[in-house]
Amino acid sequence: MVEFKDNSEELTRKLNDAVANELKDNAAVLELLTNAKARYKEVDVLGTMIKIKPIVPKAVRHFMDKIKDDKEYNTLGKVEETTYRLLATMCIEEPWNKAETWQIVDDGTGVALDFLTKVYEVAADSTKAIKIFRTK
Repeated sequence: MVEFKDNSEELTRKLNDAVANELKDNAAVLELLTNAKARYKEVDVLGTMIKIKPIVPKAVRHFMDKIKDDKEYNTLGKVEETTYRLLATMCIEEPWNKAETWQIVDDGTGVALDFLTKVYEVAADSTKAIKIFRTK
């Protein structure tokens, strides 16, 4: 007797992979991704202009959602560590895109949490503008 196995999950995965690869190769998609990476906003931190991503990346949004109710992240040490990592992720240029830089800056100035708030305000303005554009 011949046995047939259900391989629909594997076929679905292969189809999704093929679609994803086709989209990545699509010139229009590549242009949009390139344009998105080239855009930035500048935020003043104690007189120094720092280039940041204009919107909060998906990975950061998911990370923030994941830790919002995690008791481990309610300690001051974890809050600071997370702040430095998030700032590094949002900043485009060196040395600002390194968590260690933000730890040093915060140790010397205490500005990290305030700057993170400012970064999210700037990114939120971009997100609001996008939502308004989409609803027109």
